[in-house]
Amino acid sequence: MKKRAPLTLSHVLLTSLLTLVIGLGTGIAIPSGAPTKPTLDEKGTKSTSHIHETIEVSNEQPLPTVTLEVIQGPDKAWNAHMTFENFVLAPDQAGAEHVEGQGHAHIYLDGKKINRVYGNWYHLGKLQPGEHDVEVTLSTNNHFELVQNGKPIGASQKITVTELSMNMQGQDMSEIDADATTSPVEQVMNDE
Repeated sequence: MKKRAPLTLSHVLLTSLLTLVIGLGTGIAIPSGAPTKPTLDEKGTKSTSHIHETIEVSNEQPLPTVTLEVIQGPDKAWNAHMTFENFVLAPDQAGAEHVEGQGHAHIYLDGKKINRVYGNWYHLGKLQPGEHDVEVTLSTNNHFELVQNGKPIGASQKITVTELSMNMQGQDMSEIDADATTSPVEQVMNDE
């Protein structure tokens, strides 16, 4: 039997690049019917830039729910308060196998994912003036979005910010990169 040479990082990267180029060249980007997360583009219209795999909640299990209340504190910063029913936040199980009724939440600001949530409160900070959409969705331990009848299980609230204000790090929250590996606080600490 002939021995194969082990794959190197350059082989994997080259194969990935070729797959991407061929896919884009043929117009293949997202398979038709793939689950997507609606977001708002720069014109305020819905787009589908987030792709999430989903798990349909069975009718035999209690429906997990989340309620959301976004409130402004005396310091003009905004906080999201979430209440979960039939759903247990399990930060120690993030990335583990799916277990019905447990996982974490994702929080979005104006259609952009800003973080995972493992508790009942999330500090949004100070926001730019104008209308903002805050949304929370439920996810499984292994990062699938929970849906019922094909719709994400979550809650949302529109807020109006009337005063110009920035968060504690002087950062406009609308410019946060949801795919970044560090939070704004960690980034400030790392930059010092």
